[in-house]
This record gives sequence, structure tokens and C-alpha cells, in this order.
Amino acid sequence: MAYVEKRRGSAIYTAFFYDEHGKRMCRSTHCTDRVQAERVAQAFEKTVRGKIAAAGIRKTILELAAMVNPEQIKTITLIAWLDQWLEHRKKDGISTNTWDVSYHGAKRFLETVDPQKELELVTEADVIKFRDAMIDEGLCKETIHSYLAVIRQSFKQAMRLKYLSENPALNVLAPKKGPGTKRRCFTKAETFRVLEGCTPEWRSLCLTSYYTGQRLGDCSALRWNQIDFEHNTISFTTQKTGRVLTQLMAAPFREHLLSIAGTDAVDGLVHPTLGKTQSDSLSSEFGRILIQLGLRDKGQKRWGDKGRRRPQAELTFHSWRHSLNTHLHEAGVPPAVIEAYVGHSSAAMNKKYYHSNLKSFEQVIAVMPDFTQ
Repeated sequence: MAYVEKRRGSAIYTAFFYDEHGKRMCRSTHCTDRVQAERVAQAFEKTVRGKIAAAGIRKTILELAAMVNPEQIKTITLIAWLDQWLEHRKKDGISTNTWDVSYHGAKRFLETVDPQKELELVTEADVIKFRDAMIDEGLCKETIHSYLAVIRQSFKQAMRLKYLSENPALNVLAPKKGPGTKRRCFTKAETFRVLEGCTPEWRSLCLTSYYTGQRLGDCSALRWNQIDFEHNTISFTTQKTGRVLTQLMAAPFREHLLSIAGTDAVDGLVHPTLGKTQSDSLSSEFGRILIQLGLRDKGQKRWGDKGRRRPQAELTFHSWRHSLNTHLHEAGVPPAVIEAYVGHSSAAMNKKYYHSNLKSFEQVIAVMPDFTQ
């Protein structure tokens, strides 16, 4: 049976206890109070005798630490931590899209792991269970990767604040192959089919995405004060990365913008109706346009009959971005120039320390086809 004694000249109690083979062991309790020291000694003995499961050992360590120095021990439940972390993320001024990914990733994790579980007791097995649940549900590889990154990032912050001693998500990787369908670019025939088959405002939004290579949210939020007709430039601060871009405008796109400029306010939306709609809704609406034009299966929905997510469509609004990249590569524009124009960040570009300037973009706009006629 475990017991405690003070060593000569010390105010700290030492715990003496026996393992499952009867071998006597001793450890300092770091306690000056005998009652607390005895509780620590009993916990030591239970642990070395294997009477506590692996997860219980971590809990016991926390309890022991709390007995010794409660002011230095910070405990919090999983749901309380994720709520706190999300609140700080919101105050950090992250983009709407990044916030949505963070929120939904945390929400899914809480659906897999007990929300009231102590944060320190979350294990790698819990994270693997979370990942496998997403795979079974049929989420695409990119989504699984993003949600795992959310959990990994939240635990990294918890370590900084001393809530965690290690990151249980650090070594859990997303699957190499996912069930998603790879996006592709629009063919020339498909491009004209879309531009001729949608409303004037949607046509303008599609042209904006193709000629600038920007994402749906950035194109729909475009305002007239971002366009400088005198210097033939258009500027963006991308929602996803916060990167500031200034591009030259291809002649067909410039003429298109001039044709719709009208007398709108200087800071007004270029696409006044679509610009007031959330990106998710716009993406769904564009999907319906593609269905009506026969470019996407009528029965293709985000969720199947059994609640499993179906493979991602080959053609989406993001395909305009792919189309521009593909056309520029095929035209022989150097990759570093394309990356600078569209706003990609890549290891190759960083390695070359490529510094873009508007002069270099002349070769980009020179090879752009005219889809405005």
C-alpha cells in the first residue's frame, strides 16, 4: 500500500508505492500537505499497477499536477476551447470563406468527439476517427484536408496557451486520394454556350472571372473604384489570401466594362444584383445555369439520397479561373508571369523571387481571346 514520508531536512513528502510485481518505488509528491501527498501517492500506485487505462493516465497526471500547483494548471473542455478559438478567429479579421471553413470544421469535429471531453484528453485516435468519418461520408479530399488543418491549427494555438502539452492532430494526414472529381476548364464552345445562355449580369460576371482569373467572391464584390480606365488597370484585394493585385485589362474586357459603366456611383458594385448575394448562393445558381445549358447532369446534387456527398462537378464557376490559366500556359506565357497575374502563390515562384510589374503583364493580355462578341 502506498505511503508517504518526509526525508530528513525536507518539507516535501516523498511517495513510496509498489508496482504490480511488488517492487517498491518512490517519487517526490512536491506537496507539503500530508493529505494531498497521500492522494498523489495513491495515484502513483494505481498508475504503475496498470489499473488506469491509457487515457486515464493523462487525466491522472493532470489531477496530480493540479494538487501540487493548481494555479499553473489550465483545463478546458473541447467545446469551450473551440468556441473560444473561433471567437478569436473572428476578431482577427479573417475572410468570410476562411471563417466558414473554420466553423464547419470545428462543428464536424464536435459531432465526432465528445464536446465535454477535457481538451488535454483528446487523442490522435479521436482525430483519426474524425478523418475516417469524413471519408466514409464521401467528402472530397480537399475538404478533408481543410477540416483537418482547422483542427490542427486550433490545437497548435492551445499549445501556445498551455492548454495542451502536445498536438494530437499533428501526424494525422488527409487521404492521398479522395472521391472528388477533378475540375476542368471550359472549352471554347462551352464558353460561348454559357455566355450566350445566361443573363447579361451573369455574362459580365463570367467575363470578369475569365479575364482576371479571380474567384467568385472577388468578382461579385468588384466595385467601379477598383477600375482605372485611364491607366487600363483593375485591382483586387483577394478575400482568400488578402493579397493585393493590380492587373492590366485585356482590350475586349476593357471595352465590355466601358459598355456597362453607365452613371453608377464611383464606389458602386459593377454587378449590383449579384454583388449583394452570398458566394455560396451564387455558386449554386451558376450550377443551375450549367444544368439548364446541358453542361451538368440534371440529377447531380451536392448530397445523395443517403446523405453522402456526391463527387464534385467538373465544371463550376471556378472553372473560369482554370480556363484562363490553361489558355495562358498553352499560349507560352511564362509560369511566373501567370502566377503573378492571377495571384497564385507557389514554391516555384518564391524560389525565383519573381517581382511582377505591369509591363510583364502585356504578354498576358496580348494572348487573351475575345469572348465578348
